[in-house]
Amino acid sequence: MTGSSGSQNKRVHIVSEDTYGPKFVEYLIDVLKSKGLIPHNIVPCKSRSTNGKGNFKNVAIWRRIKGIIRSGICDKAIILIDGDGKDIKEVKEEYNLDKLTKELSEDVKEKICTVIFDHEIEEWILPNSNEPSEELKRKEDYDKSDLPKYANEIDIELLKQKSRSFNDFLNCINDP
Repeated sequence: MTGSSGSQNKRVHIVSEDTYGPKFVEYLIDVLKSKGLIPHNIVPCKSRSTNGKGNFKNVAIWRRIKGIIRSGICDKAIILIDGDGKDIKEVKEEYNLDKLTKELSEDVKEKICTVIFDHEIEEWILPNSNEPSEELKRKEDYDKSDLPKYANEIDIELLKQKSRSFNDFLNCINDP
């Protein structure tokens, strides 16, 4: 099934700077569906990593996202960007996000949602930490390749209370 209405699947393209971010989010989507926090018709679609935040400056990434949306391969794209402790406005300026998205047509732009983490994706695992990946490394000998296995271990209720980025993600994924 295709499309985004009724019981048809809503195909969501996840783009993350972290190599293992898309797989983590794909697993997290399954967890969120099982808890009734997002519709069961949400399906990850062509998820990928940009292999580094700097690549979000690359126009080719945005062309690829636009192509995936325009072609109908995916219904929506969610872009995940580490904030590294910076203000959201500063991150948007640093990566020219407003300029890059401004150049997109309205029909494409309305299907792209950007989530900027306060620090990094691991803040969904340790929401009370300013350096969650470093803390995970100290506590659990964490490696980035371990990220997907944590999807089942996050405290969703705590994230809903404390994490702006998690709530932004829920709003993005639940937005028709």
